[in-house]
Amino acid sequence: MNSYSKKLNDGRYVYYSWDEASKAEIPHYLVPGENGVTKDMIVTLAGFDHDDALLERYAKENADYSYSNYLSRTERGEEEARNPVDEQACRKWMAASDTRDSPDKTDLVRSLMESLTEDQRNLVYEIFGEQHTQKEIARRSGRVPQAINNRLCKIKARMKKLLAERGITR
Repeated sequence: MNSYSKKLNDGRYVYYSWDEASKAEIPHYLVPGENGVTKDMIVTLAGFDHDDALLERYAKENADYSYSNYLSRTERGEEEARNPVDEQACRKWMAASDTRDSPDKTDLVRSLMESLTEDQRNLVYEIFGEQHTQKEIARRSGRVPQAINNRLCKIKARMKKLLAERGITR
């Protein structure tokens, strides 16, 4: 439970508010039977406190402190502090670009891409490399999305044909 509100052992409920004049937190008590306060209201408020405490606990248990640690290091002026988000992106890029396991596949893709026109290569890069949607590409180029889809279908058909010529089938 948080320290700002809780159900007391005698059945009352206490919450605190900041008083600007006295520069202190002032307790306010809810007593069952006074001012329309019922026991059910206090039980409900205590339930809310319990739910908040669980959410805080789960947030702490599942927190990844690497980014907050990075921010603390940069505030202290540590030059060797490395952004964990950048490191994660770098690891993903390195894993994707690691061609030691399949150099022949990489060479195959390169040769297939070289057999396409420059416009076709640019479209493949925009869709699969830059992750743009066909609608975005169509909007930028002043075309309808169906035209972009037709171009992509032609590229896929060409790739299938080139793979079949090399004896590779799906």
